[in-house]
Formats: sequence, structure tokens, C-alpha cells
Amino acid sequence: MYLGVVMDLYSRRIVGWAFDSQMTDELTRRALKVFQERRKAKSGLIDHSDGSVQY
Repeated sequence: MYLGVVMDLYSRRIVGWAFDSQMTDELTRRALKVFQERRKAKSGLIDHSDGSVQY
């Protein structure tokens, strides 16, 4: 199982996540979608990734 997470770097809280049996770009998209739905993200938000292929 793989876990994709989105962390708010200011608060250090996990604000989006998704599980899957494969590490794919869809896992990343689902984690970002959970974040957008929970936080009602506004345009202009800065996204920083660790540089892995999926992100």
C-alpha cells in the first residue's frame, strides 16, 4: 500500500491524503483533490513538492 499526503508547511498538518496499491500519478491527484475539498483552496496557492516523479 502507498500513501500520498499533502502537508501544510506552516502548520505541519496533513491536509490531504490518499491510499492505493500502486504508486501512480492518480494517487497524487486524489490526495490533492482531498486537500482542495477539505480546505476550499483558493487560486494563487503555492504548491511545493519533494520532486518525486508523481508530484
